[in-house]
Amino acid sequence: MSKNKQPTITAQVMVKNEDQWIWYALKSVLDFVDRLLIYDTGSKDKTVSIIKTINSPKIVFEEKQASRPAELTALRQKQLERTETDWLLVLDGDEVWPRKALIEAREMIVNSSLDIWGIVVPAWNLIGDLYHFHPESQDFQWPYAPRERKGWMNLRFIRRDIPGLHLEGDYPDEAYCLKGGKALQELGEKRLGFLENRYFHLTYLKRSSLRGESSWGLKRGPRKIPEIGRRLPKLVSFPEVFYLPKPEIVPSCWRKPPLRDKIKAVILTPLKWLKRLIFGYRSLSRRG
Repeated sequence: MSKNKQPTITAQVMVKNEDQWIWYALKSVLDFVDRLLIYDTGSKDKTVSIIKTINSPKIVFEEKQASRPAELTALRQKQLERTETDWLLVLDGDEVWPRKALIEAREMIVNSSLDIWGIVVPAWNLIGDLYHFHPESQDFQWPYAPRERKGWMNLRFIRRDIPGLHLEGDYPDEAYCLKGGKALQELGEKRLGFLENRYFHLTYLKRSSLRGESSWGLKRGPRKIPEIGRRLPKLVSFPEVFYLPKPEIVPSCWRKPPLRDKIKAVILTPLKWLKRLIFGYRSLSRRG
């Protein structure tokens, strides 16, 4: 793709039981991408019904079945093989994008040299509600990022014409790799661009209307963690999609956590902070 040519982008989406946030995730990028390739891998909540409320010729939606982690990686590989655009955007059902982050990504794609093979994006990992974030979102040191960059980050934009691009590893540790098996994220500043603006990652909030184990995906335990997070900085703006009119089937994004979760958070937060002080932050998977 030559400089200043508008890039074409496919959002690759894999979901299961994501009815709390999937509408916001898809709608936040719909005007930005040329195609959304969505696989649902067996949702039992309202995820499929909610996806079908979005009427757009950009959306290619299919229902698949996956009972093993390796099958999820195989489905992502199929999505990669079906992607014919210049770039792909990896989008999960709990990731919501503000426009300024998407605009920054597009500008980086258009203005950067052909040496940039991927774009790494920092995230606000929200916890409790939309107003608080997990401490890792700001303090974590991503091992492949420049030292001056702090915060939880994920490889989200990838050039489609990278020689030998493919997936390796089983979910949730799958990675986009070069020929020979080196993960793209391990290339560091040599081949990666780094955004300043963050997207909103809602993995620690309630993601499904289902309760208990029936809402879990493969190797995905309960993620609604009772913990008191840090208050978002005042200058942080919420994604524009949170203010759009929505179908009745879509739950409100502004709901508050139940009182029992607040009580648990007050009790457990000091213990979690002590654990981090002693053992540090969690390790990074290849997918990050």
